[in-house]
Order: sequence, then structure tokens, then C-alpha cells
Amino acid sequence: EEKANALGALVPQYAQGPAELPKGLAQPHAAARKAVSLAPGLGSAHAAVASVAQSRLDFSTSLRETRTSLALSPQDADVLGAAAITLAYFDDSDEGVQLADRAIALDPLNARLYRRKCEALIWLRRYPESIDAWRKGLAPAPQRRSVHIYVGDALLLLGKHAQAKAEYDALAADDPFRLARLALHAARTGDRKAAEGEMAQLRQQYGVTYSYQYGQIYAQLGEADRAFAEFDNAIAAKDSGLVYFKGDPFLDPIRGDPRYTALLGKLNIPG
Repeated sequence: EEKANALGALVPQYAQGPAELPKGLAQPHAAARKAVSLAPGLGSAHAAVASVAQSRLDFSTSLRETRTSLALSPQDADVLGAAAITLAYFDDSDEGVQLADRAIALDPLNARLYRRKCEALIWLRRYPESIDAWRKGLAPAPQRRSVHIYVGDALLLLGKHAQAKAEYDALAADDPFRLARLALHAARTGDRKAAEGEMAQLRQQYGVTYSYQYGQIYAQLGEADRAFAEFDNAIAAKDSGLVYFKGDPFLDPIRGDPRYTALLGKLNIPG
């Protein structure tokens, strides 16, 4: 189970291209299935299957295994936290927040659980509450990198552009998310030249593996055709960023386009 979770988190981030992903994800998939075979009544084993299924873009399996994990281990804070974000992505963001609160009550010093709540609140467009959730989560883990990403996103979506940029700038210079978020910030603030320049750097370093982020940026620039072309590239590359596609607030400018609904169907995203 722990092996599945560790490999499932690492492979999508560090695979050098789409050809590596199926082979790389086969290992955590096998480990998760082994955990279930050894302990079929353990919710965390099913949560591991759900997590790997997300990375493999098998969203219906992820949601089904998440529901199983909750039924089996309703008092396991880690199971609740994992379920919170899966439900926020695919099913019910309000329930996701409720599950995150239950997890935090069980394990109030676990900063990862505050991050889950923060993400679910962003999906609900409750940005000030999202920021507050992360600020509370900082006490047990003040150095967590992801605080800058999610607080920056909430601030950017609130229109607090200078504060958002300060959060993104606080990321390490070699953090790939830093460049992607700065490009998103430039697009959101109408600086097309900067956004294109930062995307060029991302393409040089990461190629098609960042196709989902390119789609986000083009959506913010108001270029729907280019955004959907990038999402097609993301599907071809099996980009795990597609987990965000259904509720991502950065895609709101293109959500009314018929191609958005068509892609939901193509991805077989529940709901």
C-alpha cells in the first residue's frame, strides 16, 4: 500500500514522456492490487488503488474504490483525506470539504489534510476559506511547498495578483510548478508575451508532459482553440493533470464550449 502510494505519486511527476508512463504506473498498480488481495477489508488498500487509478486516468475506478475505502475505514484520517479530494474532483465538492473536516478532527496536526480541504474549497470557488484552511495547516508544517501553490491559486482567482505572484515567487527556482504558475499568472493578468515566453521554457524542459498546464494558460488567454488542442495532446500523453479537468476554475472561460462537454465524455469522468 505504501509502495503503491509512493510510486503512484512519483511516476507522473518524473516520467520523461508518455511512453514511460504505462510502464512506470504498472508497478504502483500491481502494488495496490497486492495490498487489496492481502487485506481486502482495509480501506487504505482500496484508497491506494483509487489513487493509482487516478494517475492512470481511470476515473470511474478511482471513484468506486474511494467509496469502498470510505465504507471500510470511515474513521481513518488518511482514507478520509484521500476521499475528500477524489470526491471534490469527480463527484461532490461539498462532501469533500465535510470529509476533510472529519479527517482534520481525527488528526489535527496533519498538514496534508488541510491541503485536501484547501483544494476542495477552491473547487467550490470558496477562495477566502481555502486560504484560511491552508493558513491553519501551516502551524504543523510551515515549510510545505504546496502552500504557495494553492494559496497563490486562490489569491489569483480572487484577483489579488500581486499577492498571488509573491506566493509563486516563493517556490524554489527549479520547481517546475513555479514556472507553470507564473505563466498562468501572466495569462490571467493579460501579459500574453510573458505567458508565451514562460510556456516556451516549459515546452523546452518538459515537452508534452505539461500539456494540461498549457491548456489552462490558453484558457486564461481566451484562446479556446489552442486550449482544446493542448487538452487533446494531454490525453495522448496520458497527462495526469487531466484529473483536474472537470472542476478546474482556471478552465471557467471555456467551460461553456461544446468541446468541453465532449472531452468530459471522452475522459469518462464521472458525474
